[in-house]
Order: sequence, then structure tokens, then C-alpha cells
Amino acid sequence: ALWQSFVDESCAAAFPTAPWRCLLSNSSWPYVSSRAFVSEALSDKVVLTAHDWVPASQDPDWSPHVLRYLSQWQVNMSAALAPLMDPASPHGVFNPACFLHTG
Repeated sequence: ALWQSFVDESCAAAFPTAPWRCLLSNSSWPYVSSRAFVSEALSDKVVLTAHDWVPASQDPDWSPHVLRYLSQWQVNMSAALAPLMDPASPHGVFNPACFLHTG
């Protein structure tokens, strides 16, 4: 197994032909039963520049194409975190609208 990874059994049962999806938070989150506090920026500098091909050399003078990508990233991150921010959710979220990773 890659990095000796494993997935939650209830998540794996929901994706019997693709249990690898449970390694991704968008798929596995519904199967997390512990309370959680998530800290994730709307636009994570390290994720965007080191993993998602956003050119760090443009910071802060982003091209229009990159600005559209960053804007859509923020929309997607907000949608992904919305269930955790629901008033009925037992979870907490710190989700600053700034370009940072760890502060």
C-alpha cells in the first residue's frame, strides 16, 4: 500500500470499486465520526504554488488567468467546507480569506 495508507471501512464500503477515493477528504469526510476543527485558508499558498502549478514568481502580480483560477479555487474551498460550517455541525472551521499556509 502506498505509504502504508489505509481507509476507513465505512468509507471503503461506500466506494467498493474505488476505495482510494477515501484518501481524499471530499470523499472521506462524511465518514469521520470524531469532532474536528479544520484550519484551511480559502487560498492556500503552499498547495497552490507547490502542488497546483500556480506560478509563485507572479506573486502578487497575478495574470488574469491565474486570478480566475484563484477565484474559482476559493469558491470550491468554500463549497467543500460548507457542511462543516453548517450551524447544526459539531465541527469548527478557521477559514481565512487570505493567501497563506501556516501564518
